[in-house]
Amino acid sequence: MALKKAKIKVIKGKVPKSGDVEFLYNPDSISYSKEVVWQEKTRPVTNVGNLDLSGGRGATFSISRALFDTTLPKSGSGKGTGGDVRDYTDGLLALMEIDPTSKPPMPPTCQFDWANFKSFPVFITKVSLNFDLFSPEGKPLRAYADIQFKQATDDGKLQRQNPTSGSYARKIWTVLEGETLDWIAYQEYGDANAWRHIAEINGLNDPMNLRPGQLLKLTPLE
Repeated sequence: MALKKAKIKVIKGKVPKSGDVEFLYNPDSISYSKEVVWQEKTRPVTNVGNLDLSGGRGATFSISRALFDTTLPKSGSGKGTGGDVRDYTDGLLALMEIDPTSKPPMPPTCQFDWANFKSFPVFITKVSLNFDLFSPEGKPLRAYADIQFKQATDDGKLQRQNPTSGSYARKIWTVLEGETLDWIAYQEYGDANAWRHIAEINGLNDPMNLRPGQLLKLTPLE
């Protein structure tokens, strides 16, 4: 059976010059995590509080100590190239670069692909590199990479929960410096045109005049 190499490929967004990242050596382990968020309200003279469901969070997974080593043969016999290992590890960092021309600015949406193991769409949220072997002139030859991934929706937006039905506010948004109503609408509803809905719900006479610290009610779209 032919050896299948694990790789991280771009499935949406700008592909960096380094392209997809192929692992020199397949990972030894993959850790996966999924969380449902509960808010607990304590009650007097009881040992168990009331639980309110806040919603689910996007799944995460991570790869620990992925080996990149140019002194070892990739497969079979022979010697490694002895090249700079950053030719490979820089590709991991490039997959986290934000494209300022996308709307909104985003890094590429990726997928971890290894034979029959294909991940859901993800963003790479963190890469930690440990270089521990160098040539006499100081060229890094070996590195271990810890890589963390966060689930994204199929259309490339961060995974978030849609407002539920009802006339009450699903959440309160605190405005930060530089945020605009159309940007908030895109983040919450996936549609920048929903700014009109937010303006109407909050009675905003001048939607362009948001101030830092202002609180906005966000209710479901009709």
